[in-house]
Amino acid sequence: MSSRRFGLALILFLLPLRLFAQQAVTAASVNGTVEDSSGAPIAGATVTMRNVDRNQSQNATTDLRGRFRFPLLAIGDYQLTASAPGLASSRQRLRLAIGAAIDLLIRLHPAQSETIDVTAAPPIVETHR
Repeated sequence: MSSRRFGLALILFLLPLRLFAQQAVTAASVNGTVEDSSGAPIAGATVTMRNVDRNQSQNATTDLRGRFRFPLLAIGDYQLTASAPGLASSRQRLRLAIGAAIDLLIRLHPAQSETIDVTAAPPIVETHR
């Protein structure tokens, strides 16, 4: 009988410790993949998360599978920018709440290049008068 009492006392003693051991979640996380317009992952793309309220930025570089991760972000409004050489940048606004875990798919398209062709007749120059 005393072993039952000891076991019950041990459970009652350890139960409150388990309740206090839980962590409070006060941050958010953003994960994602950067792809080109054909769906191929872009390795080495730069992804920036800028907290709009605090004007603080964090950068990440995508891995070989095009994945990036920002694990511990303060809650608030953010601007996410993804860029890679030869491709147009992508910008998104995000509002992060406590405990949010966002997974994004970002597609970058080829940069637009403009060519200007000037076609005009050369001016007539009189060499003899």
